[in-house]
Amino acid sequence: DADALTDALRRLLTDDKMRTQMGRAAREYAEREADSRLCIDLIEALYASVSGGLAILHASPFMRALAHLGYPPYFSNLLGVGKLVGIFVLLLPGLPRMKEWAYVAFAITVLSACYSHFSSGDGLLALDPLVTFGALVASYNLRPADRRLSDPSRI
Repeated sequence: DADALTDALRRLLTDDKMRTQMGRAAREYAEREADSRLCIDLIEALYASVSGGLAILHASPFMRALAHLGYPPYFSNLLGVGKLVGIFVLLLPGLPRMKEWAYVAFAITVLSACYSHFSSGDGLLALDPLVTFGALVASYNLRPADRRLSDPSRI
């Protein structure tokens, strides 16, 4: 019913109290039911696993992209193994010091990808890896206490 929908939307736009209550209820539901850290970690794991697998398998699209960026073919092996090892470290319980290094390695890889695309003349495509970097930063900041160093100054 279009008229009922219009009336409900109009009420939502004009009723501050109702809008605030609905916003609070939605936030409480999301905080109670959704695990944003897990979602972000799974997205990171999927991305790194797929790209790491393509690198190890020397998939032709991946190899063409590496060649376009000016990297030698053997770099694919280093990148693929590094990504897969990093994912295992991030997903395994414990190993907080190794997790710190894995996050650093992934950050360097992603930022290097941006620079490589930019240097190769890819224009705005050079910014694509920053989406992955944002997810990586979110994953790092949302990780639970058992995945953190107890004394970060001792890295």
